[in-house]
Amino acid sequence: MAAPEDAAAVCALYNWYVRHGVQTFQYTPSTVEDYRANIEEVLQHAPFLLAESADGRLRGFACAHLWHTREAYAWDVETTVYCAPDCIGQGVGGRLYRALLALLKKQGYYTAFALVTGSNRQSNDFHRALGFQKMATERRTGYKFGQWLDLDYWRLPLQDGEGEPQPVRKQLTAEEIAEVTG
Repeated sequence: MAAPEDAAAVCALYNWYVRHGVQTFQYTPSTVEDYRANIEEVLQHAPFLLAESADGRLRGFACAHLWHTREAYAWDVETTVYCAPDCIGQGVGGRLYRALLALLKKQGYYTAFALVTGSNRQSNDFHRALGFQKMATERRTGYKFGQWLDLDYWRLPLQDGEGEPQPVRKQLTAEEIAEVTG
């Protein structure tokens, strides 16, 4: 589980994508302070998971933000996963994401959403393989690095049921986290 003191490493990894990729539509790199606040905010509602190498190097992170702030959306989250560029295709993202989804389910969230750049075939295939269903595409909604980009919306149900849901548990026990993350 991430802590605010992990902000520098998380920020550096994310900013690689800001500077070099279209996985994020952000132009300006985040600051360490931005990411410290982001980690603190996420941990109030959901897990913020890290994968590190044996020597302590950050290999990837996965987290979830509230989908929307209005009360009726309290059971929905937007998921995020980023891997170090040299770790892509090694299973790091899948392990992080499956653990994140399992923890979100334990907390009582009902739906996970993911926003994926339409041209990011690897991420779209990744979400499909994890059981997400593509809901919609916003055509030409972002412009970065001299190109118009589509944004695909993906949805994964985490719970069944039609009745009134129980409140989402904001915190999980250390045992529940360890059960999922090992």
